[in-house]
Amino acid sequence: MRRSVSLSGVIEGNDVRAGHGSDVVSKINTLNVCVSHLPFPKRFDHYVDVMISPVPMTGPRRVVHISDDYFGEQGHALSEYAQLLWFYENLKDFTTGYEYVRLFQYRRFVARASLGDAGWNSFSTWIPSSRLELVSDEFDRFSASELFNQAMLIRGGVPFQYAMSHVLEDLLNFSKFLLEINLLTPLEVVEFLTSDELITACSTGIYAIKTFEEIFAKLKLAANFIYSTYYTPRTGIQRRVGGFLLERLNSYLLLRHLRKQSNGHKFGYYIMIEDDKLIKKLERRLYRYAYWAAIKAGDFAQRHVSGIHIGTRIRALLTEI
Repeated sequence: MRRSVSLSGVIEGNDVRAGHGSDVVSKINTLNVCVSHLPFPKRFDHYVDVMISPVPMTGPRRVVHISDDYFGEQGHALSEYAQLLWFYENLKDFTTGYEYVRLFQYRRFVARASLGDAGWNSFSTWIPSSRLELVSDEFDRFSASELFNQAMLIRGGVPFQYAMSHVLEDLLNFSKFLLEINLLTPLEVVEFLTSDELITACSTGIYAIKTFEEIFAKLKLAANFIYSTYYTPRTGIQRRVGGFLLERLNSYLLLRHLRKQSNGHKFGYYIMIEDDKLIKKLERRLYRYAYWAAIKAGDFAQRHVSGIHIGTRIRALLTEI
């Protein structure tokens, strides 16, 4: 059961389009939406038009508090997709007059240019929050095309990658659920499970409003997995199983969409924002050292699992919503 939410009761601040009709506003076609459990760096509130959070907070322009239990007792399992699905359900209240929506979080966004320093993985870079003032163009309100993180190739495919960090049974049960509700055809389920491409952090980026509607209409149906007999509640970081699964499906649907486009989209760069209070350079170096030290022994799967286990405590500092 979903809770009833009064739109006027959860939105605080001024409408970003209050000045509609001016020369500046007439060039705006992109709504900047931050979905996060922590506020965006305070000095850069002006980059955010709408803040959607599972916890009450103060922030820029319009702030929306959507608790995880809006989607019921197991709503926490959806992770940030609880807030994203709420945004989808109320899309027209926010995006009338816009062509695109830019989605980002308090510590990650998609950029047109490669920014910052290399991180512990191969698909993202880090910049200090103080440098956000130098990249204001990455948060402007005009977009000429969609923009998403580049797809990464996964050795062993999505199921292998999922099994290394999560419970494989959940992915298999989720796939069966998608088949039973006719969200994917049998051949599409096979394609979903055998794909060796993944767009990381695909819930961020610049979506054309139509693309966002089409993809999230399917994700909304898929989210009913947490109400089904196939769903198994998990503990620890795995309690966010619904979000992990929806992220894989989000990536699959987004890749299908992009393959159909001859133009009108671009691949960007996955940028992480470094907050010295949460992510000290020493901790980053320690995690990177532990990971690469672990992969020197054992077969491929054992090496990967060892790396994940060694980095668990430090990784917890980086946990997203």
